[in-house]
Amino acid sequence: MQTIKWKRIKDFPHYLVSSTGEVYSEYKQGTLKQFNDAYGYSQVNLNRHSKKVHRLVAEAFLPNPYDLPEVNHKDENKNNNRLENLEWCTSKYNMQYGDVERRSFLSQTRHESWKVYQYDLEGNLIKIWKSAREAERNGFNRRSVGRCCNGELKQFKGYIWSKERR
Repeated sequence: MQTIKWKRIKDFPHYLVSSTGEVYSEYKQGTLKQFNDAYGYSQVNLNRHSKKVHRLVAEAFLPNPYDLPEVNHKDENKNNNRLENLEWCTSKYNMQYGDVERRSFLSQTRHESWKVYQYDLEGNLIKIWKSAREAERNGFNRRSVGRCCNGELKQFKGYIWSKERR
């Protein structure tokens, strides 16, 4: 059984990361809750900054003598952030690693677009967009439209946005 090692996180001196992928806060005196980003990677909030856990582990424990830009999960499990599962690599290597076809299919289905309904503030339907990306091409911020569709914002740019017809 391997010993768990802890190191301070660069630029965040009151946080430590372990070789097993846990993040400890001296403020809260405990490990931080991790959440997945839109792509399935584990993240934590450090002083209101979202940081990917695999990157924190790699930066703390893995030497990077060739200054490689990306961190690969050897077993392709984005939530397995143990030191022995990570390696520094090039973007090309990372893209071609493992089961590329399966990952590509999952990525496409995960990011499948949905229709976006735009209403005025009185609830009158203005337009049906094929996707938030289409609304973005017409001058609306895609993330803000998405946040409205997910219930995080009530309105954006004077409009109500929804995934479903009201």
